[in-house]
Amino acid sequence: MLKKLSSQNDEIYQLSAFAFQYELTPERLEESKNKKRKETVWGWMEDDRLAAKLHIVPLEVSVQGKPIKMGGISAVATWPEFRRKGIVRNLLQHALQEMKKEGQVLSYLHPFSIPFYRRFGWEITFDEKEYNIPMHHFKRDWQLDSGRVQRVHKDDVSIVETIYEKYTNQLNGMLLRDSHWWEHKILSKKKLIAVSYDPQGEPDGYIQYEVKKNILEVEELVHLTLASRRRLLHFISNHDSMAKEVKMVVSGSDALPLLLDDPRFEQKVSPYFMARIVDVSAFLQQYPFLAPMENLSIELEITDEFVEANSGKYRLKSNKKQIYVEKESEEAVSPVSITVQQLASIVLGYKRPVELMELGLIKGEKHQIESLDRIIPQTKPYFADFF
Repeated sequence: MLKKLSSQNDEIYQLSAFAFQYELTPERLEESKNKKRKETVWGWMEDDRLAAKLHIVPLEVSVQGKPIKMGGISAVATWPEFRRKGIVRNLLQHALQEMKKEGQVLSYLHPFSIPFYRRFGWEITFDEKEYNIPMHHFKRDWQLDSGRVQRVHKDDVSIVETIYEKYTNQLNGMLLRDSHWWEHKILSKKKLIAVSYDPQGEPDGYIQYEVKKNILEVEELVHLTLASRRRLLHFISNHDSMAKEVKMVVSGSDALPLLLDDPRFEQKVSPYFMARIVDVSAFLQQYPFLAPMENLSIELEITDEFVEANSGKYRLKSNKKQIYVEKESEEAVSPVSITVQQLASIVLGYKRPVELMELGLIKGEKHQIESLDRIIPQTKPYFADFF
């Protein structure tokens, strides 16, 4: 049976330590309790024993520059003797109901198995690209202006928070970090931070990094302008006496190789986070579609095999100024047929409707799918965090 558990319950961390194979020292236990005190934990009990559990992390993300409530699914784990009994399925179904009650219209998770979570409506929406770059690749003319890069103390974190907040408007699906997240997830990593300032002295980017064993490892590289990006890349090159290689993980759409004279270095793109629309009707009402120049009406037939309430026919209508969303009860005429998984992929900017049509993953009349493509912003997705 389902039971809501306290995030301060030792038993949930004992299960996590077993499932994710780490040593649960007293120090790590207390650290975990502090980090996760805002999370909701649901457990499945068998004879008063904890059989399985998951955490719901209450968060907000920026979707096309608009704050959207998101429920993160984290630390899903089951003791071996209770596996393959459908317990996680029950926990996920309940979690989606709870998220809907809280107005969390989106959900993210980091999958142990992509096929497993696809069965329940999640889909890959964020890639990450890993670079291993010889330091000499950064030695070039960066066409610098009179701005500067300066290391800052962590007491000046408000500068970094402001830069990051502006950066979230440039990409799609990024986490809107609160003070708890900054304290426990970002600044606790004890890395160096350097801030980029434009010629007028305004902060416009930062790098969080460390140097050890001849490797400069970039934890986070945030830039608001091309000029700030160049300053930060030049700053990296100034560590050439200390590091022979630079490692960084960036968005799947990152184009750094085009800025370097020699783009031949190790580059690896991997699927990263998955997303799911929890409440299709509420999400579409909140989504900032692009208003087209012409009147249009697009019929969508959405299928959600795990949450039947989401399945149905939706009409997107425009009066040249705004997109209106209506859930229809009557039969749609020539609808665009789409699963809830591919809908998440589209609205978060991971794949375009026309691209999915060409792959046979959505179906419908070409002109309807092209109309849908025109009202979806082009912003690229990126999720720089982890839970």
